[in-house]
Amino acid sequence: MIVNLVIESDSFKALPSFVNRITTLLEKILSDRGCTAGEVNVVISDDRMLQELNLRFRKIDGPTDVLSFKYDDTEEANDQIGNFLLGDIFISHERAAEQANDAGHCIKREIAFLAVHGMLHLLGYDHHEDGEAEIMEQQERLIMNKYYSFNGRGNMDE
Repeated sequence: MIVNLVIESDSFKALPSFVNRITTLLEKILSDRGCTAGEVNVVISDDRMLQELNLRFRKIDGPTDVLSFKYDDTEEANDQIGNFLLGDIFISHERAAEQANDAGHCIKREIAFLAVHGMLHLLGYDHHEDGEAEIMEQQERLIMNKYYSFNGRGNMDE
């Protein structure tokens, strides 16, 4: 499984170590669920892009923190060697910074959480129904506790 992380914002800078931590985190989620082939793209952008996507695809005219777009395993999504694009995750670093400040933790942890949230959507989890929300939140907590501790330092290097 390949996870690509792209930063499309001039106002958000990330060290290669941070990019590696996020991609490793998402690869571990996929590996734990038996996903060994395919590709996921994660784009860290800004409110403007997320607002445009939110309006275009959800008919909501406002920014949001994370959007996930799952692709069908169709011929268009497959390449010649059998890999497929699982989907795209878009994260607003501006929403992440605000939410991190409100929660009292660092933006890196918030972006990691939003990436996990987006990945769970690609894997079929949702939170629009009460029971679904509880299951998805439980999965988020389990993943963050296992791979990314709440003090901003992760145990992903173990």
